[in-house]
Amino acid sequence: MRAILLRPQVCALFVATLLALPVPCVAQALGRLDVVMKPFEAVGETDPEFAKSLWQQLAQAIERKSDFRIASGGSSYYYLKGEVLTDGKRHLVTLRLFKAKTDRTLWLENYDYRRTTADGMATDVIAALSSVPGSDTWN
Repeated sequence: MRAILLRPQVCALFVATLLALPVPCVAQALGRLDVVMKPFEAVGETDPEFAKSLWQQLAQAIERKSDFRIASGGSSYYYLKGEVLTDGKRHLVTLRLFKAKTDRTLWLENYDYRRTTADGMATDVIAALSSVPGSDTWN
């Protein structure tokens, strides 16, 4: 049997290539930073433009206050849905966080928009996303 001798440059290139490959758990951890945020549903007397504006403000606040990246579509581990209900006197906002794979509700909160801001809601969403276990073995 003949021994194959490799040049040092080839060995160095091979090792560098192996080190450059993403580690699955790191790739999964980075993928967990993506959150799809579906456009808010305008319910009742709600102006659709108000719901859209609130959706944009919340997405910007989440990205500004955390490492989570908000997308309006595509695949991710989690997605956020919201409804804005106006009854003439007040705006009520309902936010729901789901696990994308199973559509399981992970978190739900209701807000009176007069008593909170997009930053306040973003803080709660970030806390909910951060509290999901890394292993998240529930299906």
